[in-house]
Amino acid sequence: MAEADKPQKTNRLWDLPIRLFHTGIIGLVGFSWYTSENMHVFTFGVQTGPSLFELHVWSGISLLVLIIFRLLWGFVGSTPSRFRFFLKGPGAILAYVRGVKGAGGFGHNPLGALSVVALIAVLLVQPIIGLLSSEDTFGLEGPLSHLVSQSDSYWFAGIHDILFNVLLALLVLHVGVVIYYLVVKKDNLITPMVTGRTEKSAPEGIEFPSLWRALFVLAVAAALIWAALALLAK
Repeated sequence: MAEADKPQKTNRLWDLPIRLFHTGIIGLVGFSWYTSENMHVFTFGVQTGPSLFELHVWSGISLLVLIIFRLLWGFVGSTPSRFRFFLKGPGAILAYVRGVKGAGGFGHNPLGALSVVALIAVLLVQPIIGLLSSEDTFGLEGPLSHLVSQSDSYWFAGIHDILFNVLLALLVLHVGVVIYYLVVKKDNLITPMVTGRTEKSAPEGIEFPSLWRALFVLAVAAALIWAALALLAK
């Protein structure tokens, strides 16, 4: 077999929980957008808002569970998913921008890590603000809107709308960067997120915990959100 025909050796990069997390985030953000855009639509003279609003709330709660899971997984998950592994200081970021060889790292590059943190932050704040929001047109109230004044809950609703546009901009930027790396830099970031494997050399000490740990962390995340909502509910 010719050297060029030999299959390229690959290494594990993204674990299954991280890949499913990305899929879940995409699905829930899309579903949240759909329910938000259609909760005030009238069909044959009957308002479909309340049921879609409830689905919108549950979608936001599900997003919170996933984000809490990702935060926890960033400490106890696989090595490439841990914050201490991919978050770099100013020196490493500057080296990457300057194109220093090897500064890209394994997994998220130093700049990509910043975008990940930004997305996680917005995805954490957005559902919380939504739970505190209310609007007077159809009398829709978030489950935690009673914790703030009525005027503040209306204000939160406005911020909720604005923050979605921020989230959308971050997602578009994220996709744009992925396409740029694929087309211009010839660095395929999509396949590793689908298959979990990469042709890049893996550093020593990379660990991948069992799926049982991921399920336990997910259960903890769900329990934390449930307990918080139960404690703060009317």
